[in-house]
Amino acid sequence: MRFTIEKDTIIEPLSRVASVIDSSPTIPILAQVLIESVDGGIRLWGSSIDLEASERIEDVEVSAEGKFVCSAQMLLEYCRRQPSGSRLDFNQAGTRLVVENIDSAQVDSVPAANANGSAPDAQFSTEDYKNAMTESLLDAEDFPYLNVGEEEWTVQFDMDRYALRNIFRRTEHAMGKNEPRHYLNATLLEIADSCVRAVTTDGHRMAMSESNIDAPDLELRHRAVVPRKTAIELSKVLSSLTSRVTVQFKSAHLRMSTPNFSFTSKLMEGAFPDWRAAVPGNLELAFRADRSELASGLNMVGILGMAHKDPNKGKIAANVVVSNGRLDMVADIVQKKIEHTMNVDENISEHKFQVNYRYLLDALEAMPECENVELYLRATQSACQIKFPEEASTTFLVMLLKDT
Repeated sequence: MRFTIEKDTIIEPLSRVASVIDSSPTIPILAQVLIESVDGGIRLWGSSIDLEASERIEDVEVSAEGKFVCSAQMLLEYCRRQPSGSRLDFNQAGTRLVVENIDSAQVDSVPAANANGSAPDAQFSTEDYKNAMTESLLDAEDFPYLNVGEEEWTVQFDMDRYALRNIFRRTEHAMGKNEPRHYLNATLLEIADSCVRAVTTDGHRMAMSESNIDAPDLELRHRAVVPRKTAIELSKVLSSLTSRVTVQFKSAHLRMSTPNFSFTSKLMEGAFPDWRAAVPGNLELAFRADRSELASGLNMVGILGMAHKDPNKGKIAANVVVSNGRLDMVADIVQKKIEHTMNVDENISEHKFQVNYRYLLDALEAMPECENVELYLRATQSACQIKFPEEASTTFLVMLLKDT
């Protein structure tokens, strides 16, 4: 197989495909990207057994057809380090692949002298100007395609990529990382009433964000538990795409695709907890505040855990008192103390509560486009609800530590 392609043409597709590949896989073939010739171009594939991404590139000069696998990380780094606009020649010869920057070999003349000032070597030729990568190849037939089965996709709809990216991005911070209850290390996707909703929780906080599907006539109802890695990678990939995406579900798989790109993932087995039962009722508005100012105060609290091995890092409690249009925040550990005071609006009665500063800060940082934030709570409840007047589609819930 042989083809020529511009560096700027392959970088983004290669990055998207390589994003699903594990950094240190136990099986060598899982560190590889598959490249094969297709009608009028090439297609790249990446796989981690549970995830698969592929993308077609049409702006390619294919001179010999075929397919091969090569190191995804090495190829991506080689391409990134080439000058913008460079043309790269991919040449597979048996079990070897040579990737060469063609432009680097185009030299008008042999230098007049060597670096030490002596006459140039008589054996010197313009072919000595090489910028190439050579790799021994594994067998492309061993590439682990994700087998999604032959049954039809049971749910399918189109959606704006930005809207879909936002619901993943706004909720990913509340996912568990290594929770023994595996369903907490995931995102619940609910499709109902022409709306897609993402819900995450690690048992101490919960995030909910939704967006409408531009197809009000579709009567779709579906629930799927998306693994953590899938949700995070989709948040990144959707940011770099340039068109609407088609979302498809079947019993054990999810696929999101554009005309040239496809991202497929296995779904997590098991049921997600009933998140609606965790949302407390009869909460009242405690205060409305400037989001940036409140985030700045919480960031100040984080100074207490700046020591690299501090066991309290990320677990510092902020004691908050809200009264008469003023918010006083205090945090102290081991003879260190941080205080922050600010004005708030819509504060009718006094409220006192204690909360993990990091959980509240994560919720605020997930909504950088909003200017104001509202916090709802009730003395008899053990959680506070965080809403944003400018964006009613997203809500956060944070458990309170204890009454003060």
